[in-house]
Amino acid sequence: MTLFIIVGILAIVVGFMLYGSMASQKWHKENRGQQTITQTEHFHGHLFYFNSDDNRIFVPKQTGGGFTINFANPISVAALILLLSGTVAIMVLEL
Repeated sequence: MTLFIIVGILAIVVGFMLYGSMASQKWHKENRGQQTITQTEHFHGHLFYFNSDDNRIFVPKQTGGGFTINFANPISVAALILLLSGTVAIMVLEL
């Protein structure tokens, strides 16, 4: 049962990452040269990114490496909830 949950969560994460990658490539093609200006305006506290016009789920962080979630995108909020609930489910099932 636990293995099934882990595989399901990994499949969801990979699916969201693929979707985010495709949306990111499309966004970069449409907004060449505007990336740094647009991202700076929509970052709050250098941690949270809110931009309803941006259809990407994962956005490159402003400082350092890695990605952050676009909290204005309902799909990204659903992905975050699924990841957190899956983590909690695994912890509860292990007890």
